[in-house]
Amino acid sequence: MDTTDDREFAAKAPRGTRDWFGKDIIIRDKIISSMAEVFKRHGAATIDTPIFELLNPTISGQDKFPICKLADQGGQLSSLRYSLGDSLTRWISLRGVHSAKVYQVGKEYRQVVDGSGRRVVEERMKCHFGVVGVSDGLLAEAEMLRVAMEVLDGLKLGAYTIKINHSLILRGILEVCQVPEELLPGLAGVINNISKTSWDEVHLAMTAELGLGMAIADKIGDFVAKTGGRHLLYDLLLDEELAENVAFSKGINEMRDFFDFLEIFGVMPKVAFDLSLTHPDFLDLGLVYEVVTLPHSIKSTGETIDSVEIASGASCCRWNGHLHKATFPITVIEFELEDIFRIIQARVPTGQALETEMDAYVMAIGGGFLLERMQVCRRLWDAGIKAEFLCNEVPEPAYRFAVVLSEEKIKEGKVKIKEVRNPHKRGLDVDIDNVGLVLGEMIKESRECAGDKGGAETEEERNEDGNFRERVDRVRAHGGTVEMEGVNVEMDFARVKVKDAEIELEGAKFDMRRVKIEIRGSKEK
Repeated sequence: MDTTDDREFAAKAPRGTRDWFGKDIIIRDKIISSMAEVFKRHGAATIDTPIFELLNPTISGQDKFPICKLADQGGQLSSLRYSLGDSLTRWISLRGVHSAKVYQVGKEYRQVVDGSGRRVVEERMKCHFGVVGVSDGLLAEAEMLRVAMEVLDGLKLGAYTIKINHSLILRGILEVCQVPEELLPGLAGVINNISKTSWDEVHLAMTAELGLGMAIADKIGDFVAKTGGRHLLYDLLLDEELAENVAFSKGINEMRDFFDFLEIFGVMPKVAFDLSLTHPDFLDLGLVYEVVTLPHSIKSTGETIDSVEIASGASCCRWNGHLHKATFPITVIEFELEDIFRIIQARVPTGQALETEMDAYVMAIGGGFLLERMQVCRRLWDAGIKAEFLCNEVPEPAYRFAVVLSEEKIKEGKVKIKEVRNPHKRGLDVDIDNVGLVLGEMIKESRECAGDKGGAETEEERNEDGNFRERVDRVRAHGGTVEMEGVNVEMDFARVKVKDAEIELEGAKFDMRRVKIEIRGSKEK
């Protein structure tokens, strides 16, 4: 019996998901590699866990969670990974790890309601960094914020703020305001909305939904509206009732040392002590933090990028996840890779070709020379250079260099190396046997010039010191003689180094602007 459905099927990614390819995946991979470099600098190892986890029957209320259960997994109840934190917790518990620094890049899945009111699975790329084990005071948390700062500075995301708060300080404030214990978790979620909505809405939620009195809500508002730096600690200590609260006093003492740690790590200029920052599970947490970008505009497009929360985390003595729970101290931060991607993508001018993973494209003038192109590619591969040859004879500008073969040059045993993005520049003729060595040096110099700016540079930064390189040619003379008679030499933004050289100039005119010349051990006539 033929059960084939006659209806047409349009191949597309499921709702809530996307394909990564082309320029998007180049940007994404550069983001991930930049972040991984920071994590490894701080001694972290990477892990990779499955995208689905077993459901833990000891955790109640899982039917109410927006987790995505799998219909059939050989009799095992399981679901798609809700949080990288759940996977990390399971991994640590399975191995009995007591001290570790690990990070993981992966996808999370949860059910959301789309614009049409339908429940769909949403897929999100996240990056999770965790420190497991007991540290002195809030030292692990201080290094965590240092890691966050290095990540964001490395990605050049623009201005940002690291908001911090201590759960013990907030608990002390709410106890002084006489909030019933059973209302603390729900109230924490309401307070956390102060930066995202109006105070009137927050006040209404406190009184109408939670049943707090007007006076209590007003008193809470006076406290949680405060934000600042170290000085806020001393302002809070002026309140005698607060100063006598046990939870508040413990939190304040920990924060004093914490600010000292941040000063040493150079993080304080980025930090804002925000009393409204919290989490519904704050009773099980210590320090809470989130990273928020500040609004900024893109000159090339005129687009304004609003403030975005791109990372958040906390320290806790026990992990209360949707799929796993554990009782060990852990400090974590989770980066929203897709939000970071959108910010960087918006800063890439329309039509700009991004660097691919390839360094060189081997081509032939007039076509043909297949065997010769294969030989050149082999030499480049032997030299560790990423190169390819295709049917196309005109490389896309995403390649750094083109290695050009022609009948004339092949007879001379040479090939020409040209910068793809600067077609007006004269190419460099090199021996075929030395093409790997010479091109390797050119690639190295190209990366040194462009690599300092990183993958997320703005158009203004590119124009500032990138355009002049397009007009600078390079001349090298090893053990040779360079004679110039009646020659007009113009050097714009050039650097000239002359070492143990004899220079003779007759009727030469030099027009030099912003030129650096170094002459060592030279003889001048």
